[in-house]
Amino acid sequence: MSMANFTAAHRAALSLLSDEIVAVRRGVEIAAADIPGPGGAAARLMVERPGKMVRPLLVGLVHRSLGGAGGKACSDAAALVEVIHLSTLLHDDVIDEAAMRRGAPSAAFAVGNAAAVLGGDALVVRAIAAAHRLGSAPLERTLFALHRLVTGELVQLKDRGDTSITAARAREVATLKTGALMRLCAELGALTAGKTLEEAVKLGEVFEGLGVAFQVVDDLLDLTGDEATVGKAVGKDVTQGTISFPVALALDSAPLHRKALGRAFCDKAGEARIGRVVQHALARTDAVARSLQVVETELGPVTHAIAALAPSVARDTLQSVCAAMGLRGS
Repeated sequence: MSMANFTAAHRAALSLLSDEIVAVRRGVEIAAADIPGPGGAAARLMVERPGKMVRPLLVGLVHRSLGGAGGKACSDAAALVEVIHLSTLLHDDVIDEAAMRRGAPSAAFAVGNAAAVLGGDALVVRAIAAAHRLGSAPLERTLFALHRLVTGELVQLKDRGDTSITAARAREVATLKTGALMRLCAELGALTAGKTLEEAVKLGEVFEGLGVAFQVVDDLLDLTGDEATVGKAVGKDVTQGTISFPVALALDSAPLHRKALGRAFCDKAGEARIGRVVQHALARTDAVARSLQVVETELGPVTHAIAALAPSVARDTLQSVCAAMGLRGS
C-alpha cells in the first residue's frame, strides 16, 4: 500500500481548506483549554500532537462540494468531529493498554488511565455542546454517531478473545466504530452547506462505507505495517484478542488456524506465539488480497456519489482524498 497518493491528496485538501483548518485547530485547542486537572493535561497532550486532520478535511470538502462557502459553521462542525476523534483515541489507549500514540507516549501512559478517561469524557461533552450550538439537526446526528460509536466499542470489547467472530461481524464493528464518524463528517458537511436533514442522512449512509474501507486498511497496517509508519505498536490488536476484519477472513478460510488461535488465547500465550499463529494464517490464505478487494468494493458507492456532484475543485479533491484513504489508513 503506497503512501504517495494519500500524501498528494492530503496536501491538496490542506491547501484548499487552509483557512478552515486553522480555525479547526483553534477550536480544538479551545475545547481542551479549560479542562481542569490531569484530565485536561491528557486532552491537551492529544491536541498538541495533531494528526492528519482527515475527518475535519472531509467535513470541509463535503461542505464545499455541495456549494458551501466555508465560514464559522463549517469550521465549528469540523472541529467538533476532531474533538470526538481525539476523545476516542484517549479512550482507546486505555482499553488497549497502548503505550504509544502518534509516535510518542500515549496520554494514558504519560498521565495515567484515569486522566485519559476523564479527559476523553470532557472532550465528548464539549463536542455535544458545539453540536447544540449548530442547531437541532447537527445535534441529532452527533448524538446518533456517538451512540453507534460507543455501541461498536462495547461489541468489540465483548468479542475479545472470541475466535468464532466472522468477517461479517468484524465488518459490523467497523461500520459502527469508524463508519459512524465518517458518516458524521458527511452529514455535518451537508447540513452546514444548507442541505436538508434527509439529504444529509442519505449522503451519510454512503460515507459509512468509507469508514469501513478506512478501518480495513488500518487493520492491515496493524498486521503488516511498521511502527514508524503507523505511529503506534503494530500487531497489538490481535494479541489483545481483537479479531479484526482481515484476521476474521483468514480464520473463516482456515478452521485449523481458528483452533490454533483459540488455543493460544486459552493458554494466555504471549505476543510472539499469537503473532506467529496470525501471520501463518494470513500467509496461508488470501485474506490480505480479499481485504483489499473489500476496500475497493466499499469505496465504490462513495466514488459514485461524489462523481454525481457538480464539478468543482472541492469535488475533485474530495474524490482524490476518499480514493487515497483506501491506500493508507491513519
